[in-house]
Amino acid sequence: SNGVYRRTSTVSDSFQPGVDGFNAANIRAVDTTLGDRVHAAIGDAFSPTLANFRSTNNALSWSQVNGGLEADSLRNIAVDPNDISVVYAGGLFVPKFDSGGTLVPANGGVYKSTDGGVTWTTIDAGIPAPASSFGFSPFGTVRAIAIDQYSSVGGASQTLMVGGSGRFTPDGGGGFTKLAARIYKSIDAGTNWAA
Repeated sequence: SNGVYRRTSTVSDSFQPGVDGFNAANIRAVDTTLGDRVHAAIGDAFSPTLANFRSTNNALSWSQVNGGLEADSLRNIAVDPNDISVVYAGGLFVPKFDSGGTLVPANGGVYKSTDGGVTWTTIDAGIPAPASSFGFSPFGTVRAIAIDQYSSVGGASQTLMVGGSGRFTPDGGGGFTKLAARIYKSIDAGTNWAA
Protein backbone atom coordinates (compact mmCIF):
# COMPACT_ATOMS: atom_id res chain seq x y z
CA SER A 1 0.00 0.00 0.00
CA ASN A 2 3.05 2.29 -0.19
CA GLY A 3 2.74 3.33 3.45
CA VAL A 4 -0.11 5.83 3.27
CA TYR A 5 -3.08 5.12 5.51
CA ARG A 6 -6.04 7.26 6.46
CA ARG A 7 -8.31 6.95 9.45
CA THR A 8 -11.85 6.45 8.26
CA SER A 9 -13.67 7.75 11.33
CA THR A 10 -12.96 10.16 14.17
CA VAL A 11 -14.49 7.69 16.63
CA SER A 12 -12.59 4.63 15.40
CA ASP A 13 -9.00 3.47 15.16
CA SER A 14 -9.68 1.83 11.81
CA PHE A 15 -7.20 2.76 9.08
CA GLN A 16 -7.50 2.13 5.34
CA PRO A 17 -4.84 2.43 2.64
CA GLY A 18 -5.01 5.81 0.91
CA VAL A 19 -2.84 5.23 -2.14
CA ASP A 20 -4.89 6.07 -5.23
CA GLY A 21 -2.42 7.90 -7.47
CA PHE A 22 0.41 7.47 -4.96
CA ASN A 23 3.36 5.65 -6.51
CA ALA A 24 6.19 6.07 -4.02
CA ALA A 25 7.31 4.71 -0.71
CA ASN A 26 9.54 5.79 2.20
CA ILE A 27 7.31 8.61 3.43
CA ARG A 28 9.19 10.98 5.72
CA ALA A 29 6.75 13.83 6.39
CA VAL A 30 3.03 14.48 6.25
CA ASP A 31 1.14 17.71 6.92
CA THR A 32 -2.57 17.32 7.66
CA THR A 33 -3.30 20.69 9.27
CA LEU A 34 -5.49 21.88 6.39
CA GLY A 35 -8.47 19.58 6.60
CA ASP A 36 -8.95 18.02 3.17
CA ARG A 37 -5.56 19.14 1.79
CA VAL A 38 -2.78 16.76 2.78
CA HIS A 39 0.90 16.90 1.80
CA ALA A 40 3.18 13.84 1.81
CA ALA A 41 6.95 14.06 1.36
CA ILE A 42 9.07 11.18 0.11
CA GLY A 43 12.55 10.48 1.50
CA ASP A 44 14.26 8.25 -1.07
CA ALA A 45 17.72 9.67 -1.72
CA PHE A 46 19.05 6.59 -3.51
CA SER A 47 17.27 6.99 -6.82
CA PRO A 48 15.50 9.76 -8.72
CA THR A 49 11.98 10.00 -7.44
CA LEU A 50 8.99 12.28 -7.34
CA ALA A 51 9.46 13.74 -3.90
CA ASN A 52 6.14 15.42 -3.22
CA PHE A 53 2.50 14.39 -3.38
CA ARG A 54 -0.69 16.25 -2.51
CA SER A 55 -4.24 15.23 -1.83
CA THR A 56 -7.20 17.60 -1.85
CA ASN A 57 -9.74 15.05 -0.60
CA ASN A 58 -8.26 13.97 2.73
CA ALA A 59 -5.93 11.30 1.26
CA LEU A 60 -8.55 9.46 -0.80
CA SER A 61 -6.49 10.17 -3.93
CA TRP A 62 -3.12 11.78 -4.61
CA SER A 63 -1.39 13.74 -7.33
CA GLN A 64 2.29 14.36 -7.97
CA VAL A 65 3.13 18.02 -7.35
CA ASN A 66 6.76 18.46 -8.25
CA GLY A 67 6.76 21.41 -10.66
CA GLY A 68 10.17 23.07 -10.33
CA LEU A 69 11.06 20.99 -7.26
CA GLU A 70 14.81 20.28 -7.31
CA ALA A 71 14.75 17.64 -4.57
CA ASP A 72 15.45 13.92 -4.55
CA SER A 73 14.13 13.51 -1.04
CA LEU A 74 12.11 15.55 1.40
CA ARG A 75 12.29 15.10 5.15
CA ASN A 76 9.97 17.85 6.31
CA ILE A 77 7.03 19.85 5.05
CA ALA A 78 5.42 22.86 6.74
CA VAL A 79 2.42 24.98 5.80
CA ASP A 80 2.50 28.65 6.82
CA PRO A 81 -0.32 29.07 9.37
CA ASN A 82 -0.75 32.72 8.30
CA ASP A 83 -1.02 31.97 4.56
CA ILE A 84 -1.89 28.38 3.67
CA SER A 85 -0.88 28.92 0.05
CA VAL A 86 2.74 29.07 1.29
CA VAL A 87 4.36 25.67 1.86
CA TYR A 88 7.99 25.00 2.77
CA ALA A 89 9.85 21.72 2.30
CA GLY A 90 13.29 20.55 3.30
CA GLY A 91 15.38 17.66 2.08
CA LEU A 92 18.26 16.90 -0.27
CA PHE A 93 19.09 17.29 -3.94
CA VAL A 94 21.71 14.92 -5.34
CA PRO A 95 24.03 16.30 -8.08
CA LYS A 96 23.33 14.66 -11.42
CA PHE A 97 23.44 15.16 -15.17
CA ASP A 98 20.36 16.37 -17.02
CA SER A 99 19.08 14.75 -20.21
CA GLY A 100 21.52 16.86 -22.26
CA GLY A 101 24.54 15.74 -20.23
CA THR A 102 24.92 19.00 -18.31
CA LEU A 103 25.73 18.72 -14.61
CA VAL A 104 22.98 19.94 -12.29
CA PRO A 105 24.76 20.74 -9.01
CA ALA A 106 23.28 20.18 -5.58
CA ASN A 107 21.38 22.93 -3.81
CA GLY A 108 20.81 23.79 -0.15
CA GLY A 109 17.77 21.56 0.19
CA VAL A 110 15.17 24.20 1.11
CA TYR A 111 12.14 24.75 -1.12
CA LYS A 112 9.06 26.99 -1.18
CA SER A 113 5.69 26.92 -2.87
CA THR A 114 3.35 29.91 -2.99
CA ASP A 115 0.46 28.06 -4.67
CA GLY A 116 -0.40 25.46 -2.07
CA GLY A 117 2.40 23.03 -2.93
CA VAL A 118 1.81 22.68 -6.68
CA THR A 119 4.95 24.44 -7.99
CA TRP A 120 8.23 25.02 -6.18
CA THR A 121 11.37 27.16 -6.11
CA THR A 122 14.69 26.54 -4.38
CA ILE A 123 15.36 29.07 -1.60
CA ASP A 124 18.93 28.57 -0.41
CA ALA A 125 20.60 32.02 -0.62
CA GLY A 126 23.09 32.16 2.27
CA ILE A 127 23.30 28.38 2.75
CA PRO A 128 26.82 27.29 1.68
CA ALA A 129 27.15 25.76 -1.77
CA PRO A 130 29.00 22.48 -2.34
CA ALA A 131 32.79 22.74 -2.49
CA SER A 132 32.86 20.99 -5.86
CA SER A 133 30.37 20.94 -8.73
CA PHE A 134 29.54 17.30 -7.99
CA GLY A 135 29.44 17.69 -4.21
CA PHE A 136 26.61 17.74 -1.72
CA SER A 137 25.46 20.78 0.24
CA PRO A 138 27.63 21.30 3.36
CA PHE A 139 24.35 21.88 5.24
CA GLY A 140 23.47 18.24 4.64
CA THR A 141 19.92 16.94 4.51
CA VAL A 142 17.34 19.44 5.75
CA ARG A 143 15.47 17.62 8.50
CA ALA A 144 13.40 20.28 10.26
CA ILE A 145 11.47 23.45 9.42
CA ALA A 146 10.04 25.83 12.01
CA ILE A 147 7.80 28.78 11.12
CA ASP A 148 7.36 31.67 13.55
CA GLN A 149 3.62 32.27 13.25
CA TYR A 150 3.97 35.62 15.05
CA SER A 151 6.23 37.09 12.35
CA SER A 152 3.45 37.76 9.86
CA VAL A 153 3.67 40.93 7.79
CA GLY A 154 0.55 41.43 5.71
CA GLY A 155 -0.23 37.72 5.59
CA ALA A 156 2.65 35.28 5.22
CA SER A 157 5.08 34.58 8.07
CA GLN A 158 8.51 36.14 7.62
CA THR A 159 10.70 34.29 10.14
CA LEU A 160 11.56 30.62 9.82
CA MET A 161 14.39 28.27 10.70
CA VAL A 162 15.68 25.09 9.12
CA GLY A 163 17.85 22.39 10.69
CA GLY A 164 20.18 20.14 8.73
CA SER A 165 22.18 17.00 9.37
CA GLY A 166 25.45 18.79 8.53
CA ARG A 167 28.52 17.47 6.76
CA PHE A 168 31.96 17.05 8.25
CA THR A 169 35.53 16.63 7.03
CA PRO A 170 38.52 15.03 8.81
CA ASP A 171 40.61 17.68 10.58
CA GLY A 172 43.90 15.75 10.31
CA GLY A 173 44.10 15.13 14.06
CA GLY A 174 41.59 12.32 14.33
CA GLY A 175 38.58 14.61 14.67
CA PHE A 176 36.20 16.29 12.29
CA THR A 177 35.44 19.85 11.25
CA LYS A 178 31.91 20.89 10.35
CA LEU A 179 31.50 22.38 6.88
CA ALA A 180 28.47 24.54 7.67
CA ALA A 181 26.17 25.50 10.50
CA ARG A 182 23.39 23.07 11.38
CA ILE A 183 20.66 25.72 11.82
CA TYR A 184 19.83 28.61 9.47
CA LYS A 185 17.33 31.41 9.99
CA SER A 186 15.46 33.61 7.55
CA ILE A 187 13.65 36.83 8.44
CA ASP A 188 12.36 37.47 4.90
CA ALA A 189 10.21 34.39 4.23
CA GLY A 190 13.11 32.28 2.99
CA THR A 191 14.64 34.74 0.52
CA ASN A 192 17.92 34.91 2.50
CA TRP A 193 19.41 32.71 5.20
CA ALA A 194 22.03 33.22 7.95
CA ALA A 195 23.66 30.70 10.28
